[in-house]
Amino acid sequence: MKSLPDFVKNTLSPRFGADPPSIIFLGGGQDWSDGIVFRFEHSEGERVIKFVDFAQTDDKALFRMEEKILYIKRMSESGTSVIEPELSVNGNHFEICSFEGKNWLAYSYPYVPGRPVNAGDTVVRNGMFHRHIGTILGKLHTVASELPEEGFTANKKKQSLLSDWTEEWEFFRSWCRDDEVGSAWERLKHAVLRLDVERKVYGFIHNDAHAANFIFNPASATGQERNKFDLTLIDFDVARFHFFTCEVAAALYSFVSLETGGLETIRTLDKDRKRFLYSSFMKGYEQFRSPLPEWLDHLRLFIQYRRCLLFMPFQEQTAKYPAWRKRWKKRIMENDKKLFG
Repeated sequence: MKSLPDFVKNTLSPRFGADPPSIIFLGGGQDWSDGIVFRFEHSEGERVIKFVDFAQTDDKALFRMEEKILYIKRMSESGTSVIEPELSVNGNHFEICSFEGKNWLAYSYPYVPGRPVNAGDTVVRNGMFHRHIGTILGKLHTVASELPEEGFTANKKKQSLLSDWTEEWEFFRSWCRDDEVGSAWERLKHAVLRLDVERKVYGFIHNDAHAANFIFNPASATGQERNKFDLTLIDFDVARFHFFTCEVAAALYSFVSLETGGLETIRTLDKDRKRFLYSSFMKGYEQFRSPLPEWLDHLRLFIQYRRCLLFMPFQEQTAKYPAWRKRWKKRIMENDKKLFG
């Protein structure tokens, strides 16, 4: 587990109106996490503060963060159900400090009441949850395809500093300790590089739109109004430029994981249930976007992308459960063969 140094907590928390001793741990800190999250009482309501560390040598990190926030604000202004960061007491979107060779960044946003869904929730069983996610991502991708490509960066340069999927690919390739999975990951890279990069299929995405990153507020999901509920997309820390289909694949992959008890478990879903999840999602997505004819081919490619990508951060966990690792790797190699022969 990663720990948050007291110096960092005590330095950055007050800049967002938080009393350091009273902030309450919410989550994060695992090897695969991108930060550590706390909840606190603010004079204007409950808020969340997130701490993220990065190397002092990464001189682009701050500009990237500022640019990312500008994109998120555009999406929030369009009515998309996303969380928009709050300003610090100094009027900044984020605050930083240095400690023992690392820079730490903190930002804050309103606390969203609710929880991640459970497989047994009515809105999961009847497909309304999946349809609502489709609506959110369809709108997000529509907004992203209309955002300006240039002149939108915080440092006023024309070229965006936000990383694209190739940087993500390199990071996970360096993390991979399995030669066969690494080779499958390389074949995926070459396949994705062959895809045409066009505004209608490629742009700024959340990049981790799995089921648990949507906060479900079931307050009104009872009685005759059981299909009414709030759903909010959180945690844009790994957002970048990528193909929209990759984001859809991440969501669909998580739907299966939600109902089978975890990633690449022994349990499987029957084909009818998988088709139902897909069709429920698409009913929401198509309210804003119509998929291209090659949608299904690209979707299979990006589901494999998601399957491989997640293998890397869970290497330590799967090492403790050889049967789990063997099953996950087997599915990677089976799908690699289907895609590439």
